[in-house]
Amino acid sequence: MNENSIGDPSFSLRGDQPPQQPPQVPPEHLEWAPPQAQAEETPPVEPTPPAVAAPPAQPAPPQTAVQVGAPVPAPVASNAKAAVEGTGLQVRDLKVFYGPVPAVRGVSLDCPPGRVVGIIGANGAGKTSLLSGIAGLVKTQGGKVELDGRDITGWPAHRRGQAGIVYVAERRRVFPSLSVRENLTVGGWGLDKGEVNARVEKIFTMFPRLKEREKVPSFRLSGGEQRMVSIGRALVTGARVILFDELSLGLAPRIVSELIGTVRSLADEGRILVLVEQYIGVLLKVADTIDVLERGRVKFSGPTTEAAAWLEEHGYMAHAKTAGERAGAQSPAAAATGEGR
Repeated sequence: MNENSIGDPSFSLRGDQPPQQPPQVPPEHLEWAPPQAQAEETPPVEPTPPAVAAPPAQPAPPQTAVQVGAPVPAPVASNAKAAVEGTGLQVRDLKVFYGPVPAVRGVSLDCPPGRVVGIIGANGAGKTSLLSGIAGLVKTQGGKVELDGRDITGWPAHRRGQAGIVYVAERRRVFPSLSVRENLTVGGWGLDKGEVNARVEKIFTMFPRLKEREKVPSFRLSGGEQRMVSIGRALVTGARVILFDELSLGLAPRIVSELIGTVRSLADEGRILVLVEQYIGVLLKVADTIDVLERGRVKFSGPTTEAAAWLEEHGYMAHAKTAGERAGAQSPAAAATGEGR
């Protein structure tokens, strides 16, 4: 076990129902009622005329309990039509503080199924803190997080993972001593072995490069390959909401272009994608909507077509181009398309 993996909801198991009476669950989510107090005296019962015997009651359907660590049913294969159901992920006025220092100051997001929501901002704008607050990795000091209309604000990270919310961290977080296949299999903890193998094979179909290196220790992989492993592991869990932190950071443009196609296909299957990205060009290519964060607040939120004009007007495009030239790197647009290498 890698110490960096502790608390990472990428390794949580998705379940159709949360575990019964988990810790930190808001009272409105507990299906429990106090027993009625017995009266000290029982009032006399008046005699009643005999009644016609009622037919025998039908037996109640068996109740199925879901336990942490127990095999859970495989999620229904999602597609663009089937996954439009549900309201998706909603974030309302979320606040995150580190001591007295505010990192996220009342951010709201709407993330419907089948959409890619892009988030951009300077270093320290609160992007990672926002994703961590949604995933339950840090304590929030205000606001609300809802999934399909259900308030999950008080849920701990592992329970949000069971509900299908997975955070793919910037540092990739693979187990270095485990092989590619073993890293992917970790995402299926608690599932039937045959189901896990089937999901892993789907990942190999999505990323043929990983199939070629399935027995290779993960510390020998390139940065792009490790990123593919972290994405694949999230999908093995059956993730419905994937929070990407700096998808393209440190990757070659060719790999970035490949991952852009993967993100788009995942959204087309009906998943909810929230993508924090350093390159404006990547978001303009893959995101349906873009939110711009400045000092923990949303300065712009709207469709990507409108975002491009706003970013140009407020100097973001010029800043990105200048930064790329100073670093001797390609422009964001080239990074998005994979041109030049």
